[in-house]
Formats: sequence, C-alpha cells, structure tokens
Amino acid sequence: MNTVAETEIKAVSTLAPHQQRVVEEKRELDDKLQKLTAFVSSEKFSTIVQDEAERGRLVCQEEVMRQYSEILGERIDAFVATEWPEPSGIVLTESDAMADLNGTPRPDHPTQGV
Repeated sequence: MNTVAETEIKAVSTLAPHQQRVVEEKRELDDKLQKLTAFVSSEKFSTIVQDEAERGRLVCQEEVMRQYSEILGERIDAFVATEWPEPSGIVLTESDAMADLNGTPRPDHPTQGV
C-alpha cells in the first residue's frame, strides 16, 4: 500500500506536461525569491546597493515575485484539486504538496501526509 506522500508524488508526476512546468517554475521562483528576501533583509543590502532608487526597485521586485509565486500556487492548487482530491476530502494545497515532495511537515495540514 502506498503512503499518502507516495500517492501525492505520483499525482504530481502524472500532471500534464504544462502543469508540471508550472510546478517547476514555482519551485525555481521560490528559490530565487528566498535568496532575494534574504539579501534585502540583510545588513549588507544598504552597503552593497547604495543607490536608494535601486534598493526600491529590488524591494518592489521582491513583492512582485511573491505575488507571482502566490498566483502559481493557486494554479497548482487548482490542478491538484481538480485532478487529485484527497480521499479524506481535504484538498491538497500547493504548500502541502511541496512539503511532501521535500520530505518536510505539511504547513496547511500538519497531521496528515509524511
């Protein structure tokens, strides 16, 4: 018998090719966003980026990337909810699916999954 995580990984791997590209795009975007957020939040930010206008553009870029990530997450949630509802009736969220793929606890449904 498959575990929930194995079933969900199989579900993600059986998404249509364009849906798999969205999942990968979000994964890459989130990695870049994490790095940008760490940089903007660091003490080095003002030292390295001395131009105030450029600092503003980077902060704006961070916010737009965050919004873009949220939209991709909503799309992924819709893929999973439409194609792979959980047997318990709880819809697998993008955050939970990513946590399962990474082998970490689910943020939205911590008592379920891995």
